[in-house]
Amino acid sequence: METQMAVTVLPPVNDTPATIEFTDLPAKVQQLIIRHDLRDDWRAIYAHFAAPLGTIAEWKRRNDGIVIADRHETDKMREAGDIWAAVREVWTAVDSQRKAIKDPFLRKGQLIDGIANIIKDEIAPLLEDLKAKRDYAKILEQKEESERGANRRAALLLHGPTALDAATLGKLSDEQFTEMLESARQSALTRKLEESDRRERLERELEDERARRRATEERLAEERRKLEESERELAEQKRIEAEAAERERAAEAARRAEEERLAQAPDREKLLILAQRISAITLELPTVATESAAWELERVKTLLKTTAEDLRKFGANGAAE
Repeated sequence: METQMAVTVLPPVNDTPATIEFTDLPAKVQQLIIRHDLRDDWRAIYAHFAAPLGTIAEWKRRNDGIVIADRHETDKMREAGDIWAAVREVWTAVDSQRKAIKDPFLRKGQLIDGIANIIKDEIAPLLEDLKAKRDYAKILEQKEESERGANRRAALLLHGPTALDAATLGKLSDEQFTEMLESARQSALTRKLEESDRRERLERELEDERARRRATEERLAEERRKLEESERELAEQKRIEAEAAERERAAEAARRAEEERLAQAPDREKLLILAQRISAITLELPTVATESAAWELERVKTLLKTTAEDLRKFGANGAAE
């Protein structure tokens, strides 16, 4: 196993050897010096950190040489612990060194900042007052412009919404704003007329709809009235037909009863009834137009009356049973 490197802390601060040139420094250090524009004043600071910078490569080499693959390789683990302790000591020493070197510069910087702030605090009110006097006309114009913009926006809003802010409106010339205000007024008037037309059109549509609804209701009412009247007429017709049917049934029943009675009645009564029926026929004879038909009809009528009279006489004198 490789012999353990001795653990050391940062060496005392010494000047960087004059033989070390800027190009000999690590690349990252060169970049840092260039970034802070210290190409002519880097040696004194670098001297404090030259020793630890020179040991980093060895620490990395020692670390890379330790490969642990088994929990029983305790020697390697112990070696890694020793190196860790040494590197940690360098870390702590570098940080302490950084703070020690930087502290005077920090305190000087704080003093510089403090004095500068005192001066600036005294000058600031003076600058503000001088600026206000220097820009008096400009500030006054800005104030007037702001008030003008607010008033103009309020005037525009009387005619409807606007997307323009007060700052934009304040920069317009009087001619430009007058033209804009007139345009807004005309637009508002147009919108008002359109809205009025729209309301009138809507009212007409509503009135037409109400008229259609009334017409529909009247039509439905008339249809209901006709339906109810038709139902009443149908019911009346059914009632009349039922009464007629009932009378017909009663007449038929009476006729059958009469026929049955007559079938049992004596011949005298049967002949008298026949005479009545024949007499009834003479009352139902039709009216004719021709003379020959009238003569023939009269002859039949006389024959029927004679027959009926003979039957009554025969029935009155008694028929042979």
